[in-house]
Amino acid sequence: MCIEGLKSFLICRGSRMTTRQLVEAVKTTIADGGSIRPQGGGTKAHFLTMPDHSVVVSTQAHTGIVHYHADELVVRVKAGTLLSELTEILAAKGQYLPAEPPAYGNAATIGGAVAAGLSGHGRPYAGGLRDFVLGLRMILPSGEVASFGGDVMKNVAGYDVSRLQVGAMGSLGLILDIALKVIPKPLKNIVYNIACEREEALRLMQQLGKIIGVSALSYREEKLWVRLSGSAQSCLQGARQLPSDFKEIDAGLPQWEMSQFSGPDHLWRWDGKPSAALVQPGVIGMDWGGALRWLAVGTEGLSGLDRDRVTWVKRGLDPLPKLTTRQDGVGLLQERVKRQLDPNQHFINFPSLRLPE
Repeated sequence: MCIEGLKSFLICRGSRMTTRQLVEAVKTTIADGGSIRPQGGGTKAHFLTMPDHSVVVSTQAHTGIVHYHADELVVRVKAGTLLSELTEILAAKGQYLPAEPPAYGNAATIGGAVAAGLSGHGRPYAGGLRDFVLGLRMILPSGEVASFGGDVMKNVAGYDVSRLQVGAMGSLGLILDIALKVIPKPLKNIVYNIACEREEALRLMQQLGKIIGVSALSYREEKLWVRLSGSAQSCLQGARQLPSDFKEIDAGLPQWEMSQFSGPDHLWRWDGKPSAALVQPGVIGMDWGGALRWLAVGTEGLSGLDRDRVTWVKRGLDPLPKLTTRQDGVGLLQERVKRQLDPNQHFINFPSLRLPE
């Protein structure tokens, strides 16, 4: 184990890190009075605005498949395993993660994807990442290792601690491994696009969301992208319902990359009803059939918007605005869970990503 500047517990990829070593790193940081910030590949670190005294405990060398029962559609994987590696392993068996968590870089890990709680193009049609987390094992703020959930889908009374980790950004503990439900890949995927203005794209999204086989509706670089998934027959049936000026694209649906958002303004994301009017300023892209919108705009441009629907994503060239945690019902629930699981604040607080009222 190497300690860089006494601020990080990092292991180079290629070596292996045991659960015991991670527990030691957590306990050492707690004993030294540090605030622990779990990290995988660091591809989503731009979401965090952490104080300098936080200590990174990396899971990047805690890798591998614990077990994979393809016939039962269940895989349990260590948190530091690359998202790309897991995708390849599942694809070899004709399966995939239907939530399609975005990677935002080659070093993205499955633990980081779960902690960030982000879902990709297929979220409105197949479900979000939280829907496919069956259970996990983690290091609690006490330094103890605990397991929650299991390898089967079941209803849970009270808090489902495993699913509470989805989107918690490492604020409730350090994830060691995760059990995930996977599903068979569609027999066929066909992608179409059309060049259009964003207002026209939003109108078309409302119309096209009802056709057979739609599994993605995304707008970027002044083009509306449509993906049809399913059997060859259902895709053909859906394609017949598309306007004739849509063009079939040989390549797959392009993925969002943070490098695409490199302008001077801060990057924000708005989420709400897909039918909501396009009144948000600086819209540079849309996903989820219009329910997710990317905004590149200065803080002053967000006045008048529902602040609980706008989340800060990436810093631009301007000074970082004052941010706060969610103040709605979800935010209050996050605070209650944090007080219960980490009353002594050994792990970082849930990041402040919202503008104050």
